Amino acid sequence: MNEVVEIDFYHIDAFEVSVFLPIYNALENIGIRSRPILPDDSISTSSYGYLDIDQCKKFYRTHKIKYYSQPNYNNAVCTTQGAEFLSLYNHLRIRIPYGPGVYPYGWGLSRKSTIGFDCILVHGEYYRKYLSNFVSIDKIHVVGYPRYDDFFSRKSNNKKTTSCFGIDSKLNTILLLPTWGANSSLDRLLDFTKKLQDRFNILLKPHHLSVLRRPDILNTFEDSKSIVLRKSDDLIKAISVSDIIICDIRSCSFGESILANKKTIGLALNESDRQWVTQAQLDKISYIAYNINDVNNYIEEYLKYDEFSKSRGIWIQDKVEFSDGSSSAMTAKILQECINTYHIPLFKRILRKYFSLIFTKGRVNQRLSTKIVSMLHLLIIKCFGNYK
Repeated sequence: MNEVVEIDFYHIDAFEVSVFLPIYNALENIGIRSRPILPDDSISTSSYGYLDIDQCKKFYRTHKIKYYSQPNYNNAVCTTQGAEFLSLYNHLRIRIPYGPGVYPYGWGLSRKSTIGFDCILVHGEYYRKYLSNFVSIDKIHVVGYPRYDDFFSRKSNNKKTTSCFGIDSKLNTILLLPTWGANSSLDRLLDFTKKLQDRFNILLKPHHLSVLRRPDILNTFEDSKSIVLRKSDDLIKAISVSDIIICDIRSCSFGESILANKKTIGLALNESDRQWVTQAQLDKISYIAYNINDVNNYIEEYLKYDEFSKSRGIWIQDKVEFSDGSSSAMTAKILQECINTYHIPLFKRILRKYFSLIFTKGRVNQRLSTKIVSMLHLLIIKCFGNYK
């Protein structure tokens, strides 16, 4: 009797549940068992309280997916984050992409996002060629974007119903997708949305870290009659029902808005963004607002005519492939091929085995393993650089 092949999906962020879900189903169809890992704080390799375990568990219970708290370090493993979080795994370490980023200094376009992985999956050929500056192109595989398979499989992906978030189907819907931290437009969008609330449905899908760290301002948005979507798995539905999407240009949500062929307004509110936005010619596929006060004019222009409808489709072609609902199946196929054909060199297997034993068999805090490997990655970056 053949042993069932398993793959761990190690969670660092709560948003990963909706990225991984369609891949689980596709793997099951080819006889591979997925093990979603929701490590408790005693063994988690991320920081204390970083992963919203309750949100993840609720998601998996809703979808009737079995999840696990204990990793199997002998399994192949996937993550959307850095390989340092997988430092206790002996088998293949595989990176799953989480969004078509455009910011040239974003993590997903850096050397750091490739270090330590045996196989790297990307959305499209553009990212395969880009990341080949840091790692052998033979390790990089194009799989599309499984998270959007259901979006592209539906006959209509822009239906508005009153049952969807409680929006008014008679009004156009504006979706706000700010990023987090110092580069976020979240605070500046608050006063702006107050002027639009009588003419539009306003949906706010904050970054998952803003949900964790900025509940105060999210409550203020709700007091101003915006609809705040805190669950990570609300994103695709929110994009589906939106007419215009306003998003920070440094966020992967900008690329996702273009992928979904939505009328997009990119926010480049930092002075330092002007040069790279111009070089990337993003104004050929979207309105780019360098001042929050310009956004209202762009909304009015979109209500009259969508001048970017063709250019969006052309631009996204090499960024995200398999935009026909087949990305999940392609991802499962590539994962199976990686497990069957990729051989980890003997010295690397020995090194991983003994490194893992130090932290899993002793009384050492397992988070220390992440810190040690992160320091080694930082040394590599200092020697070879982090960006193309």
